[in-house]
Amino acid sequence: AVVVPFREQLPLQSRRAQLERFLPHMEAFLTSIPNCRSVIVIVEQSQDGRKFNRGQLLNIGFVKAMEALPGLTSFITHDVDLLPSTEMQPVYANPPPVGHAVHLASVWPKYGYATFIGGVLGFRPEDFRRTNGYPNDYWGWGLEDDQLALRMAHCKVKTLRVKRGSYEDLDPVNMKGFLDRGDREDIKRHMPWYNADMFRRGELKLDE
Repeated sequence: AVVVPFREQLPLQSRRAQLERFLPHMEAFLTSIPNCRSVIVIVEQSQDGRKFNRGQLLNIGFVKAMEALPGLTSFITHDVDLLPSTEMQPVYANPPPVGHAVHLASVWPKYGYATFIGGVLGFRPEDFRRTNGYPNDYWGWGLEDDQLALRMAHCKVKTLRVKRGSYEDLDPVNMKGFLDRGDREDIKRHMPWYNADMFRRGELKLDE
């Protein structure tokens, strides 16, 4: 199951246009894998006046995927702006080893820091349950993947990193790049999309 958190993000990003490219690409990509039953679940947040909550959408998507494809062996969280190359089909088709998550987006260079597990991440359903999934109360860009990484470490779910393949990146926006450059005006312009907790808290710790 490929689960995609989604909401139109204009004027920052045209997520609808990205989705229109993502769906036909992924349908062709998955249906051409021999003996692979699959489902794509798009979980859309309404225009509710709140910031985007990627983690909560992925948790909902996990439940919906289990309903749509009983007995599924692999649950893949997937950003809408990443299109995998054909050579990545085997890693999409095969479940992660027990007790491991596979970071498929390790071959995507945009956010290449050592502990990064965002973009595309695959679990066995039982291991995703064991971590208790993503935080439900992280609003805006940032930290939800880092909190999941802390939960994985606490539950001893290890990360395997893919070394072969590539992604076409449909999104020119680099939210971490604005922070790394430290341009206050750039950061201020993008505050409506950031998780404000990134600017309020110190070192991220495991949520109780």
